[in-house]
Amino acid sequence: VAWRLTPLLMVGMPKGLTAATGMDALTHAIEAYVSTASNPITDANALHAIKLITTYLPQAVEDGKNMKARDMMAYSEFLAGMAF
Repeated sequence: VAWRLTPLLMVGMPKGLTAATGMDALTHAIEAYVSTASNPITDANALHAIKLITTYLPQAVEDGKNMKARDMMAYSEFLAGMAF
């Protein structure tokens, strides 16, 4: 699965960029959840993305080499995109 490969590319990202891209994904997930065009499937993707981002974004920002956090952020960004 492509999103599983992405964390290796994110290891060298500065903290500010990690935080900004994570917040962008969170914004997409929230926007998808409150959309008038949402449905149970998009809501499930959005809610799971929100949960993962709020759990793993602080960890990814704090330690950019935390591969679990990077992996979960890649997955949550994928889910946020699927929620649209």
